[in-house]
Amino acid sequence: MTATAEDWSDLEEKVELRETNTMPRPGTTRTPGARRGVRTSKRLDALTKSLSTQMFQAGAMISLGLPVTGTYICQEAEVFPDAVVQLARKKAEWIEALERVSDVGPGIVVGRTVLGIAAAMGTDRYYRTDGNSGFNPDKRACALLGVTAAYYNVHKEDGNASSSEGVFTPPPHPVYQPVG
Repeated sequence: MTATAEDWSDLEEKVELRETNTMPRPGTTRTPGARRGVRTSKRLDALTKSLSTQMFQAGAMISLGLPVTGTYICQEAEVFPDAVVQLARKKAEWIEALERVSDVGPGIVVGRTVLGIAAAMGTDRYYRTDGNSGFNPDKRACALLGVTAAYYNVHKEDGNASSSEGVFTPPPHPVYQPVG
């Protein structure tokens, strides 16, 4: 049995050529966009987390002037963004708009820091004038901005009861009296 060119001709027809030269990785599908659901889900989860963080920070800032309103916003910061993202899940335009809204975060941080710097300057004035002018570091706004902690970190001799140093005092030891 000798092989001729005619005997091999039927093999050329059975060869399948792929469009790409690479082999698919294990665990992936060949259909484009098959993993789109996973990417979208991760994107929406990240958006929900970002919006929740931004809402909480905004609530903390608002609570400086409107304590009940700010506290309510902070309480709802976990569930409200999740509900909004669930409503917007099917609308790409809404998702893009929510992503733009979540970019407000750096602005909130900058605003909080600027207010904190102003409050810190006021507490420095309070210290230098022996409490005659400036901001009392024990005010709620100073505490929310973190200025109170900075003030008592610098001025440890003022003896803040809320600082962690020197809070615990052991109970008095009674004089030992033997029974009997």
